[in-house]
Amino acid sequence: MNAPSASIRSMIMIDISTAQLYLQAGKIIVYPTDTVYGLGCLPSKLDSLDELLALKKRTRQFIVLIDDWKRFKDWIDEPINTSKLDVPRTTWIFKASSKVPAKLTSSAGEVAIRKVTHEPTCTLIAGLSEPLISTSANFPKQSTPNTAKDVAKLFSYSILAGNNGSEKPSTIIHYQSGEIIRY
Repeated sequence: MNAPSASIRSMIMIDISTAQLYLQAGKIIVYPTDTVYGLGCLPSKLDSLDELLALKKRTRQFIVLIDDWKRFKDWIDEPINTSKLDVPRTTWIFKASSKVPAKLTSSAGEVAIRKVTHEPTCTLIAGLSEPLISTSANFPKQSTPNTAKDVAKLFSYSILAGNNGSEKPSTIIHYQSGEIIRY
């Protein structure tokens, strides 16, 4: 785990280009989103993905953040209407295509995807060749910090400079059924 001692108070703030380099090098970073601060890595960096799974005490499944539905439509194995999907702070559950790593899917073969428009994370993702894996920047069953300073008290990962857009996680909706899984 990457939790610093309570005496560590310094934050390592990074810009977008540095964050992209860190992600491409297989590092985990913290970043602001349209909802809460997230921890994430690239799906192709399996060691980082395994580290996130261990940190969150999971065996699979995270949210995938994208900047554009058309760019990552091949991650979805069902017909979609992208105009229906542009609902702020909403994560959609879809049938995952074979392109999605199994560790990112549910046991039912579904993937959770959210289009982010919040800066600087949208620009971060736009400069990557793959989406960003995301989970809230907290430990299991604990509240999520709302400031970079509070995140830095929990984790020693570098933090993309910027403010998160909310203090509440995203709404999660199953695309086919319309069932609201989390509000």
